[in-house]
Amino acid sequence: MRTVIGVCYPQLEEHITNMPDLQIVDVCGHKEELVKSCYEFNPELVVLSNLLSGSISMEEVILQLISDQIIKPRIVYLYGEDDGGAKQFCQFLEQRGINEYYVGYNITSLELEKLINSAVCRESIQSVNKSKSGSKNTSGIFRGLINSRRNNNEFITTGGLAERMVISIYSAHVTGKSHTAWNLAYCLSKLNYKTSVINIDKGYSANIYYGIDEAYHGLLEYTIKNDSYDRIINSCYKRKNLNIVTGRLGNEDSISSDELSKLLYQVRAKSDITVIDTSSEISSTTISAIKSSSVDLLVFDSDLAHFHSNKQVIKHMGNDFIPEKTIAVINNSVKGSESYKYIYNQIKKMKMDFKAVLPISSCGSVSCDVMHTDKVPYQIVHSRSNGFCGDMDKLLTTLNLKQKHNISRKLL
Repeated sequence: MRTVIGVCYPQLEEHITNMPDLQIVDVCGHKEELVKSCYEFNPELVVLSNLLSGSISMEEVILQLISDQIIKPRIVYLYGEDDGGAKQFCQFLEQRGINEYYVGYNITSLELEKLINSAVCRESIQSVNKSKSGSKNTSGIFRGLINSRRNNNEFITTGGLAERMVISIYSAHVTGKSHTAWNLAYCLSKLNYKTSVINIDKGYSANIYYGIDEAYHGLLEYTIKNDSYDRIINSCYKRKNLNIVTGRLGNEDSISSDELSKLLYQVRAKSDITVIDTSSEISSTTISAIKSSSVDLLVFDSDLAHFHSNKQVIKHMGNDFIPEKTIAVINNSVKGSESYKYIYNQIKKMKMDFKAVLPISSCGSVSCDVMHTDKVPYQIVHSRSNGFCGDMDKLLTTLNLKQKHNISRKLL
């Protein structure tokens, strides 16, 4: 089947090219180029995405593709992250008989092949994203990602195109999120994953934890101002296979959800695992991080007020909260203490189907001792009889993460 590709994502283009029965006649990076290619080659299948640049609208591209001037191709459309216009655009597609589309950053090989095979067979893929109340499908928007996230083994897929892992860490209060991100990122990098930390917490404490030189403090602000997101990974602070993207130390300004989306798009494409250290509040940016993640760490501590604030967060998020991809972490805890047991029992009484409820023990004064050095607490206390390291190891096990050579390289 003659196929024209216009997705502007090398890994996806490579995967589509290697699919059997497809004859790739052109790969395009611009809307006008794609339209011209379709007039020239009369493809039977066109796979395109929202990433195509050009001066004409995507609606105009679609209208030209289905016009009588060329043989109408079968169309597969990858919308990308929902920017608020997805529903209207997908209705536009459906009204023109185009039912094979995907909304979201993450798409697996199976989901991509389903869309393409459905287009080839002229079978419409309907939505699999039903609400918890069992309501009707949502405008045919293909949401395979939402259900696949409920599979605990998703992150160790051993074949095909698997999503790159994104971990968001959030809480309604200051509960040690950045400390957890600091140690978790180190552990992931030591497991040979190319790891990136996006620190968007107010104050940007990552500068202190990692001892980042002042020369890097203005990078995030510069990137946003100059729209140079594509250079962020090459320019950010690095420690071997660990990248840290953070703002200016002490800055209380928050980045927008749109700015985070642009940042995450570039960072995750060049990382095996991305850790997002969010702000200690539930804002539109934090919600965006959660909706873009593969797994979330909802961080509690032994403070009852903080527990109730996090309960309110869950209520506020509504259907955006997916317990099956959420690990409830009781941070800075003393296992066996009355305060720890009380919070643990309160979490259990919520009757949420969390991926896990895990403690992370206090590591004492070690954190202060190693700040602004090239070490993290996990390194220092690892040889000691300390519950902190065992808890971090348990977290890695829950995430199904082992040495990178034990799993396939993640492509998307």
